[in-house]
Amino acid sequence: MAAPTTGATDCCTCASRRSEDGSSAAGRTGVAVLELLRRQAGDGRAVLVVTHNREISRIADRVVELSSGRIVGDGPPRGGRADVADLHW
Repeated sequence: MAAPTTGATDCCTCASRRSEDGSSAAGRTGVAVLELLRRQAGDGRAVLVVTHNREISRIADRVVELSSGRIVGDGPPRGGRADVADLHW
């Protein structure tokens, strides 16, 4: 899974409504989508995610980082790949 990043906020982290346990509906949806994408990549499919959210890039096997249209980084996520459950929303 590749996730080019620039450091801006991603829509999956935004939420105006919180559930009783304090989690956001958008956050839960984002986790469900990322888990689905991770499973798809695990089945041998290529999955490309384009995001401005560096946190999401932590679950990728490979991160291609762009700046002003140029590749400035290409490799595993800094600190190694994380599980979706370990992301900080």
